This record gives sequence, C-alpha cells and structure tokens, in this order.
Amino acid sequence: MKNSQKGFIVPVLLVVISLLVVGGGVYVYYSKRSEVPAVVDTEKQQSNQIQQQTTQTPPATNKATSSITVVSPSAGERVSAGSSFLIKWDSTNVSNRVLLTLHLSGIQQVIAPDSGADITVPNSGSFTWKVPKSFDELNSTPVDLDYVAYITINDAQNKNIIGQSKNFTIVPANGLKTYSDTSILFEYSSLLSVGQSDGAVILNHSIAYKHSYACDFKGDAPLLDRFTDFGVSIKIVNQNLKTYLQSSSYPSWDYVSKNIFKFGSWDGYRVTQGLEGCGSDVYYFPVSKNKSLIISRSLIPEFTTAPDTNVQRLPGIITPYQNEKIFAEILSSLKVK
Repeated sequence: MKNSQKGFIVPVLLVVISLLVVGGGVYVYYSKRSEVPAVVDTEKQQSNQIQQQTTQTPPATNKATSSITVVSPSAGERVSAGSSFLIKWDSTNVSNRVLLTLHLSGIQQVIAPDSGADITVPNSGSFTWKVPKSFDELNSTPVDLDYVAYITINDAQNKNIIGQSKNFTIVPANGLKTYSDTSILFEYSSLLSVGQSDGAVILNHSIAYKHSYACDFKGDAPLLDRFTDFGVSIKIVNQNLKTYLQSSSYPSWDYVSKNIFKFGSWDGYRVTQGLEGCGSDVYYFPVSKNKSLIISRSLIPEFTTAPDTNVQRLPGIITPYQNEKIFAEILSSLKVK
C-alpha cells in the first residue's frame, strides 16, 4: 500500500514542478517584453509636424498697396477744345512723377508740359491741361464734333500702377455756326461751306481726291478731282405740300404720303430718289397751309451700298458717323420763320 502511494505521489510532484517551471518562464518573458521601448515611426511623425506647420495662419504683412484715382474729369463732363482744364487725381504709394495720356477715337496722345523733354508731370495731384483745338492724329482737323474721351494716369516708374477717368466729352471750341435768312434759321458745322442756288440753301463739304465716279453706270465718265462727303439743300416753298407735289411729275403725293418720317418736332415724309446708293433722300415737311419745307440730302455710295474703308480714312474726310451727326444737328436746330 505504501509503495503504491509513493508511485502515485512522484508523478504528481513532477507535474507540479513542470507547471512551476513553465509559469516562471512565461512570467519572465512578458516582464522582459514590457521593458523593451516602443518603435517610433519618425518619418510619419515629421510629416505630421510639417502638416501642422503649413496649416497655421501665415503672419500678416504690412505691404502697402499703390493706387491712382482720377477725380477730374468726371463722368459725362463736357470740356471745350482749346480751353484750359484742371485734371485732378489722388494717389497712394506712387513715385513723384506720373504720365498722363488722352484716349479718344482709337487715338492715344500724351498730355505733356508745354516745354522740356520730359513728358511726365509732377505727382502733385493736379495738372492744368491745354485742351488741343485739333489732333495731329486726326490730320489737324479742327475739333468741330463731339469726341468721347478718357484720361489714364500711370506711375512713371511702374506702368502697372494706373488710374483711369470716366468718359467725358470734348466739344468744339466755338460751337456750331448759325445760318439765318428771311425764311429759315439753323445751326451747322463749321466744316461745311454754305451757299445758295435756285432759292435753296446749299451745304457742302469735299476734299481733294482724284477718283472714279461711283455712280457712273456707263463707265465712261472722267475722273473726279474732289470727293464730296456731305451735300444738303434746304428750300422753303410757299405752297401746301400736297399741292406742291401734285404740280410736279415725280414723286406723287400718294407715294410720298405713305413714307412717314419723324425727327424731333418734325413730322413729314422721306423718299429715296435714285438707285444703288446713288441719288438723294428727299424730306418733305408741311409747315403751314401755304408753306412747305423740302430738304434734299445726297447719298454717298462709298458710305452705304459700296462702303470703301480707304475713302473713309482719307485725311480731312467727314466720316459716315460724322455725316449723320452733322445732318441731325441741322435738322434739330432748323426753324422756319
């Protein structure tokens, strides 16, 4: 019995000893593992630091901005050609000299002092400008029409710093001329010549230019020495308009009365006499029971049906736009006495 107990106890002791040995080893392993320092991903850490730096708000800068603000001329202001006009501006952080430039009708003209080689002016905030009576780029044609213009002011040392005025208008120095006789009164451009023929007032303008006649349908007409770019005749007839037309062969009252024309306070009729841009537009206005106004305006094919840009760019020519404006000035100012 004792031997059998010994045989049982010995294996049990061996098992206990084995468990103690294994458990101690496990304890030592995990104790040592906890003492090993953790591996740090330095590359990722640096990336996070850089990202944090870039997301920070950059420090404010005290760099001052530069600017030029044109105060005068103001929007819609009318400036007389040949007059003295005060250009005014405000500037911030701009050099001590500026460049003034006039812009109109596709032209750029430096506004410079009357003397000296320097085309810039002191940045004093103002400059007295002698408005030209004519412009070299316009072939020294006197300012006899309204020109819409604007002025730019540049920093003389930094052309990127610029101020621009609002659009203003340069108007003729002496205004329009006035025609008056016992029958009519009207204003007209000083570019026009005025005469009389067969009881009508004739307004005309032409320039020296040798050319073929655009309305020569046969092709055998001699060359013309001058080009006529404006032609108008104004006539008062002491007849009722209907009676006047019935007494003429053409056009008839029935035809004219169907072509109503209105301009300002004038109510009348307009018919074209001619073809292919040649001939004239005739305006008929009843004035009273026994008085009528007849205006004939020459058609210019180089301006309308056969536009010729070379002709329209000739020095001193009245352009199609100017032609319309001059005619409108005459008609709007026309008074029958």
